Amino acid sequence: MNTDNAKDAAAYVRVALDSVCELDYFKTYLEYTSQTETPPMVRVWCAVAGISASLGRHAFLDRGTLGELYPNLYIVVSGSAASRKSTAIKTMRQLLWNSGAMVRFGPDDTAGQYHGLIKSMKQIEAMLSARDLDMDSVQSAATTADAIAAAMHMHGNMGIELQDPEKEDASSDVISKQLGINWMVTDLHESDIHCVMSMPHELPSLLGTKNDTVGRFLNVAYDGTPYSYINKQGKTENIHSPLINLMASTQPEVLEATLSEQSMRDGFMSRTIFVHTSGRADSIPFPEYPDPKLEEYIRDTMRWASYEMTGSFKLADDAKAEFSRVYKKRLVYVEDSRFIKYNERRPEHWLKVAMAMAAADRSDTITLDHLRIADDLLKCAENTMHETLGFFGSSKESQTIAKIMEWFKAVARYEPVPQTKVLSEFQKEMDKGDIMNQLSWLTSLEMLSTVLIDGNTYYKLHDKEIAAMKAVAAVSKDTKGYL
Repeated sequence: MNTDNAKDAAAYVRVALDSVCELDYFKTYLEYTSQTETPPMVRVWCAVAGISASLGRHAFLDRGTLGELYPNLYIVVSGSAASRKSTAIKTMRQLLWNSGAMVRFGPDDTAGQYHGLIKSMKQIEAMLSARDLDMDSVQSAATTADAIAAAMHMHGNMGIELQDPEKEDASSDVISKQLGINWMVTDLHESDIHCVMSMPHELPSLLGTKNDTVGRFLNVAYDGTPYSYINKQGKTENIHSPLINLMASTQPEVLEATLSEQSMRDGFMSRTIFVHTSGRADSIPFPEYPDPKLEEYIRDTMRWASYEMTGSFKLADDAKAEFSRVYKKRLVYVEDSRFIKYNERRPEHWLKVAMAMAAADRSDTITLDHLRIADDLLKCAENTMHETLGFFGSSKESQTIAKIMEWFKAVARYEPVPQTKVLSEFQKEMDKGDIMNQLSWLTSLEMLSTVLIDGNTYYKLHDKEIAAMKAVAAVSKDTKGYL
């Protein structure tokens, strides 16, 4: 990163920190974690992840005919080794665990298969079964075994020794303890039955290597849509309300070896907020213990989000008007071809983070300030988001895609261009078949469109892209690519 870019990044960080510290939860969390050496923006995003996980699926934003938008987030911190990324995640995980918020942790390692995530979700059903049992007259050994299996799974994650349930009075309280949760199963929101929080220290342990099966399931779980699958016995199983929150770390070179080009097309990358970090914030040889009062405030806020915030968030009238105004502009936030689909999904990220801001403020109403703070946080991440991927996706094909779009915007502008001319322009980059594949992909993404003129195929910028270009042209030079 050159000097000018470094200054630019620092300016974004200052704006984001000033904004987020308007909320006591984040100001307290930054003070609580001040001795961890982790860069402040990484700690902020961990704090966002904690609130989002606490909200589960029992809180949402009603978007009318678009349905319910849930506050879950996929956040991946990417940066150099020994930059205290894992420290930040471990700190938040421990806080969530101790807070008493109804957060269920998923597996750290799935060996590149989605079945581990499914098993974790189905085990919550076992928890509810254990809750509803008359423990003085247990009829089903299978149900009890399921509850014990769930307990062993959780305790395996948290490193707590499982006691022999046969030696205990098998009450609901005891089952809760055996399951290794710091909340009562009787308190679990019905909508959170298939909701889990995944916090692997390294992203590859969850996704595997160049394996798209977990990524595709994560897409379903991100959207919260029902999912059906065939189990090992050939029986159809249903997960009616899946939802996953994800907070993980990695390194750019590791990410390049982990993700496939298909992950850009399938949508995992568009659903993920990538946060870049370049190193430690400070060197603290003997970090001091934080004030317990700070931790208690953070825990209280998480518990509020978990127990008190239920149903739909409200969107204040001025906040709704501002979101609608920006939404219609279809702005480009990350000017990197690898984030084409992220830009399309960016308004959704904005609302999700805004829900976290409102919950951090212990409010069920998203105000204009909450929307602004969420926007500042996202812009700060987006400013260096391209650096999180390293050379991933920067193949010859990806570079050609970027050049095709740049050529249409700079040369063709709003006019249709014959297919033959496009092929001639890029024939040195790749062969005709590959160029046609890229044109087809850009058309499917509604970035280009085709028209027939005198029986010949022409390509032009899609109307949405033209509208976006005109909107950007209307924005002043100082804010272009920033709003």
